[in-house]
Amino acid sequence: MIRPIKIAISLSIAGLVGLAACNPVSTLNALTLTRGLGVDQNVKYGLLERQVLDIYRPANPQNAPMVVFVHGGSWTSSGKEDHKFVGESLAREGIVTLVINYRLFPKVVYPAFTEDTVLALRWAKDHALELGVNPARIYAMGHSAGAFNAADAIVDRAKLKAQNLKPLDFAGVIGLAGPYDYDYNTSYTKNVLERVMPARKVTPGLPPFLLLVGENDTTVEPQNGLSMRSSLEKNNNPVKYVAFAGANHLTILGAVGRRITFL
Repeated sequence: MIRPIKIAISLSIAGLVGLAACNPVSTLNALTLTRGLGVDQNVKYGLLERQVLDIYRPANPQNAPMVVFVHGGSWTSSGKEDHKFVGESLAREGIVTLVINYRLFPKVVYPAFTEDTVLALRWAKDHALELGVNPARIYAMGHSAGAFNAADAIVDRAKLKAQNLKPLDFAGVIGLAGPYDYDYNTSYTKNVLERVMPARKVTPGLPPFLLLVGENDTTVEPQNGLSMRSSLEKNNNPVKYVAFAGANHLTILGAVGRRITFL
Protein backbone atom coordinates (compact mmCIF):
# COMPACT_ATOMS: atom_id res chain seq x y z
CA MET A 1 0.00 0.00 0.00
CA ILE A 2 1.14 3.50 -0.76
CA ARG A 3 1.66 5.44 2.45
CA PRO A 4 -0.28 8.68 2.47
CA ILE A 5 2.15 11.54 2.96
CA LYS A 6 -0.60 14.14 3.31
CA ILE A 7 0.14 15.30 -0.17
CA ALA A 8 -2.46 16.28 -2.74
CA ILE A 9 -4.56 13.27 -1.91
CA SER A 10 -6.45 15.77 0.15
CA LEU A 11 -6.85 17.44 -3.23
CA SER A 12 -9.38 20.20 -2.90
CA ILE A 13 -10.52 19.67 -6.48
CA ALA A 14 -14.01 20.99 -5.88
CA GLY A 15 -12.74 24.30 -4.65
CA LEU A 16 -10.49 24.75 -7.66
CA VAL A 17 -12.75 23.66 -10.49
CA GLY A 18 -14.32 27.09 -10.28
CA LEU A 19 -10.95 28.62 -11.14
CA ALA A 20 -10.74 26.74 -14.43
CA ALA A 21 -11.84 29.76 -16.44
CA CYS A 22 -8.55 31.40 -15.49
CA ASN A 23 -5.34 29.55 -14.77
CA PRO A 24 -5.51 28.02 -11.29
CA VAL A 25 -1.77 27.44 -11.26
CA SER A 26 -0.98 31.10 -11.88
CA THR A 27 -3.63 32.12 -9.38
CA LEU A 28 -2.17 29.96 -6.63
CA ASN A 29 1.37 31.08 -7.37
CA ALA A 30 0.38 34.73 -7.07
CA LEU A 31 -1.22 34.08 -3.69
CA THR A 32 1.55 31.90 -2.26
CA LEU A 33 3.40 33.10 0.83
CA THR A 34 6.43 31.27 2.19
CA ARG A 35 6.77 33.00 5.56
CA GLY A 36 7.89 30.55 8.22
CA LEU A 37 9.45 28.15 5.72
CA GLY A 38 13.06 27.68 4.75
CA VAL A 39 13.52 28.48 1.06
CA ASP A 40 16.72 28.13 -0.97
CA GLN A 41 16.59 29.05 -4.65
CA ASN A 42 18.73 28.10 -7.63
CA VAL A 43 20.68 25.38 -5.89
CA LYS A 44 22.83 23.55 -8.43
CA TYR A 45 22.29 19.80 -8.73
CA GLY A 46 24.45 19.61 -11.87
CA LEU A 47 26.87 21.69 -13.91
CA LEU A 48 24.55 22.87 -16.68
CA GLU A 49 22.40 25.99 -16.79
CA ARG A 50 18.98 24.46 -16.07
CA GLN A 51 20.26 21.86 -13.62
CA VAL A 52 19.06 23.86 -10.62
CA LEU A 53 16.39 23.41 -7.99
CA ASP A 54 14.54 25.30 -5.28
CA ILE A 55 14.21 23.86 -1.77
CA TYR A 56 11.13 24.40 0.40
CA ARG A 57 11.29 22.99 3.91
CA PRO A 58 9.38 23.26 7.16
CA ALA A 59 11.05 24.66 10.23
CA ASN A 60 13.51 22.18 11.77
CA PRO A 61 12.62 19.05 9.80
CA GLN A 62 13.71 15.79 11.39
CA ASN A 63 13.39 12.43 9.68
CA ALA A 64 11.00 14.13 7.25
CA PRO A 65 9.78 12.79 3.91
CA MET A 66 11.00 14.49 0.75
CA VAL A 67 9.33 15.08 -2.61
CA VAL A 68 11.33 15.83 -5.74
CA PHE A 69 8.82 17.66 -7.94
CA VAL A 70 9.25 17.81 -11.73
CA HIS A 71 7.30 20.43 -13.68
CA GLY A 72 5.34 19.90 -16.88
CA GLY A 73 5.22 22.02 -20.01
CA SER A 74 5.53 19.52 -22.89
CA TRP A 75 9.32 19.40 -22.33
CA THR A 76 9.50 22.82 -24.04
CA SER A 77 8.47 25.38 -21.43
CA SER A 78 7.68 26.23 -17.81
CA GLY A 79 9.99 25.85 -14.85
CA LYS A 80 10.38 25.69 -11.11
CA GLU A 81 9.44 29.38 -10.76
CA ASP A 82 5.93 28.50 -11.96
CA HIS A 83 5.50 25.94 -9.18
CA LYS A 84 6.28 27.88 -6.05
CA PHE A 85 2.85 26.91 -4.73
CA VAL A 86 3.74 23.22 -4.92
CA GLY A 87 6.84 23.64 -2.77
CA GLU A 88 5.02 25.83 -0.27
CA SER A 89 2.00 23.54 -0.02
CA LEU A 90 3.99 20.40 0.63
CA ALA A 91 6.41 22.09 3.00
CA ARG A 92 3.44 23.26 5.11
CA GLU A 93 2.59 19.56 5.50
CA GLY A 94 6.06 18.75 6.84
CA ILE A 95 7.50 17.55 3.52
CA VAL A 96 10.88 18.84 2.38
CA THR A 97 10.31 19.62 -1.29
CA LEU A 98 12.72 20.09 -4.16
CA VAL A 99 11.19 21.77 -7.21
CA ILE A 100 13.56 21.20 -10.10
CA ASN A 101 14.34 22.59 -13.52
CA TYR A 102 15.60 20.38 -16.32
CA ARG A 103 16.88 20.98 -19.84
CA LEU A 104 14.24 21.63 -22.49
CA PHE A 105 13.62 20.98 -26.18
CA PRO A 106 14.88 22.13 -28.68
CA LYS A 107 18.23 22.55 -26.94
CA VAL A 108 18.08 18.88 -25.94
CA VAL A 109 15.96 15.85 -26.79
CA TYR A 110 14.99 12.71 -24.91
CA PRO A 111 16.57 11.20 -22.84
CA ALA A 112 18.16 14.41 -21.50
CA PHE A 113 14.93 15.37 -19.69
CA THR A 114 14.88 12.27 -17.56
CA GLU A 115 18.64 12.08 -17.18
CA ASP A 116 18.39 15.46 -15.46
CA THR A 117 15.59 14.12 -13.27
CA VAL A 118 17.75 11.17 -12.22
CA LEU A 119 20.62 13.55 -11.49
CA ALA A 120 18.31 15.59 -9.25
CA LEU A 121 17.24 12.40 -7.46
CA ARG A 122 20.91 11.59 -6.92
CA TRP A 123 21.38 15.05 -5.39
CA ALA A 124 18.35 14.48 -3.16
CA LYS A 125 19.79 11.23 -1.82
CA ASP A 126 23.20 12.77 -1.25
CA HIS A 127 21.81 15.77 0.69
CA ALA A 128 18.90 14.14 2.50
CA LEU A 129 20.44 13.99 5.95
CA GLU A 130 21.65 17.58 5.95
CA LEU A 131 18.13 18.68 5.01
CA GLY A 132 16.56 16.71 7.88
CA VAL A 133 15.17 14.06 5.52
CA ASN A 134 14.95 10.32 5.99
CA PRO A 135 16.80 8.97 2.89
CA ALA A 136 14.35 6.06 2.73
CA ARG A 137 11.38 8.43 2.33
CA ILE A 138 12.19 10.24 -0.91
CA TYR A 139 9.43 10.39 -3.53
CA ALA A 140 9.58 11.42 -7.18
CA MET A 141 6.57 13.50 -8.21
CA GLY A 142 5.62 15.28 -11.40
CA HIS A 143 2.82 16.80 -13.44
CA SER A 144 2.24 16.10 -17.13
CA ALA A 145 5.66 15.94 -18.86
CA GLY A 146 7.16 16.04 -15.38
CA ALA A 147 5.16 12.96 -14.40
CA PHE A 148 6.62 11.22 -17.44
CA ASN A 149 10.10 12.25 -16.29
CA ALA A 150 9.50 11.06 -12.72
CA ALA A 151 8.11 7.70 -13.85
CA ASP A 152 10.78 7.18 -16.50
CA ALA A 153 13.52 8.04 -14.03
CA ILE A 154 12.39 5.22 -11.73
CA VAL A 155 11.49 2.52 -14.29
CA ASP A 156 14.59 2.97 -16.45
CA ARG A 157 17.21 1.03 -14.55
CA ALA A 158 20.02 1.99 -16.92
CA LYS A 159 19.55 5.69 -16.20
CA LEU A 160 19.50 5.00 -12.47
CA LYS A 161 22.56 2.75 -12.66
CA ALA A 162 24.49 5.57 -14.35
CA GLN A 163 24.04 7.51 -11.07
CA ASN A 164 24.67 4.44 -8.88
CA LEU A 165 20.98 4.23 -8.00
CA LYS A 166 18.25 1.61 -8.21
CA PRO A 167 14.43 1.87 -8.14
CA LEU A 168 13.98 0.80 -4.55
CA ASP A 169 16.28 3.57 -3.36
CA PHE A 170 13.10 5.65 -3.55
CA ALA A 171 9.86 5.41 -1.59
CA GLY A 172 7.50 5.92 -4.49
CA VAL A 173 6.35 7.85 -7.53
CA ILE A 174 3.43 10.29 -7.61
CA GLY A 175 2.25 11.13 -11.10
CA LEU A 176 -0.33 13.77 -11.97
CA ALA A 177 -1.75 13.53 -15.49
CA GLY A 178 1.33 11.86 -16.93
CA PRO A 179 1.70 10.83 -20.61
CA TYR A 180 3.13 7.43 -19.79
CA ASP A 181 2.12 5.58 -22.94
CA TYR A 182 0.94 7.78 -25.79
CA ASP A 183 1.06 6.06 -29.18
CA TYR A 184 -1.46 8.09 -31.17
CA ASN A 185 1.31 9.81 -33.16
CA THR A 186 1.96 7.41 -36.02
CA SER A 187 5.42 8.91 -36.61
CA TYR A 188 6.59 6.94 -33.57
CA THR A 189 7.67 3.43 -34.44
CA LYS A 190 7.00 0.53 -32.11
CA ASN A 191 10.72 0.35 -31.38
CA VAL A 192 10.80 3.99 -30.30
CA LEU A 193 7.74 3.54 -28.11
CA GLU A 194 9.29 0.53 -26.41
CA ARG A 195 12.47 2.49 -25.66
CA VAL A 196 10.81 5.72 -24.52
CA MET A 197 7.40 5.18 -22.94
CA PRO A 198 7.58 4.49 -19.18
CA ALA A 199 4.62 2.09 -19.32
CA ARG A 200 6.55 -0.07 -21.79
CA LYS A 201 9.63 -0.31 -19.54
CA VAL A 202 8.03 -1.49 -16.30
CA THR A 203 9.70 -4.46 -14.61
CA PRO A 204 9.14 -6.15 -11.23
CA GLY A 205 10.73 -4.66 -8.14
CA LEU A 206 9.62 -1.04 -8.38
CA PRO A 207 8.48 1.20 -5.51
CA PRO A 208 4.78 2.09 -5.16
CA PHE A 209 3.16 4.32 -7.77
CA LEU A 210 0.29 6.72 -7.16
CA LEU A 211 -1.31 7.73 -10.46
CA LEU A 212 -3.69 10.71 -10.31
CA VAL A 213 -5.72 11.76 -13.35
CA GLY A 214 -8.53 14.18 -14.10
CA GLU A 215 -11.57 12.66 -15.76
CA ASN A 216 -11.97 15.83 -17.86
CA ASP A 217 -8.35 15.95 -18.99
CA THR A 218 -8.28 16.36 -22.78
CA THR A 219 -4.58 17.27 -22.90
CA VAL A 220 -3.26 13.99 -21.50
CA GLU A 221 -6.06 11.47 -21.59
CA PRO A 222 -6.66 9.33 -18.49
CA GLN A 223 -5.95 6.24 -20.61
CA ASN A 224 -2.27 6.98 -20.05
CA GLY A 225 -2.73 6.38 -16.33
CA LEU A 226 -4.72 3.21 -16.97
CA SER A 227 -1.99 1.88 -19.24
CA MET A 228 0.66 2.60 -16.62
CA ARG A 229 -1.44 0.95 -13.93
CA SER A 230 -1.89 -2.14 -16.08
CA SER A 231 1.84 -2.45 -16.70
CA LEU A 232 2.63 -2.04 -13.03
CA GLU A 233 0.01 -4.60 -11.98
CA LYS A 234 1.20 -7.15 -14.56
CA ASN A 235 4.65 -6.89 -13.02
CA ASN A 236 3.36 -7.20 -9.43
CA ASN A 237 4.27 -3.65 -8.45
CA PRO A 238 2.12 -1.73 -5.94
CA VAL A 239 0.00 0.92 -7.63
CA LYS A 240 -3.03 3.06 -6.86
CA TYR A 241 -4.95 4.85 -9.61
CA VAL A 242 -7.33 7.69 -8.77
CA ALA A 243 -9.49 9.54 -11.32
CA PHE A 244 -10.99 12.82 -10.07
CA ALA A 245 -14.39 13.78 -11.42
CA GLY A 246 -14.52 17.35 -12.68
CA ALA A 247 -10.74 17.81 -12.79
CA ASN A 248 -8.83 18.66 -15.95
CA HIS A 249 -5.18 18.95 -16.87
CA LEU A 250 -4.63 22.19 -14.96
CA THR A 251 -7.00 21.87 -12.03
CA ILE A 252 -5.51 18.54 -10.95
CA LEU A 253 -2.21 20.37 -10.50
CA GLY A 254 -3.81 23.47 -9.00
CA ALA A 255 -5.41 21.23 -6.40
CA VAL A 256 -2.00 20.46 -4.94
CA GLY A 257 -2.15 23.97 -3.52
CA ARG A 258 -3.44 24.12 0.01
CA ARG A 259 -6.50 26.15 0.78
CA ILE A 260 -5.63 29.83 0.58
CA THR A 261 -4.77 31.34 3.95
CA PHE A 262 -2.63 34.21 5.13
CA LEU A 263 -0.15 32.21 7.20
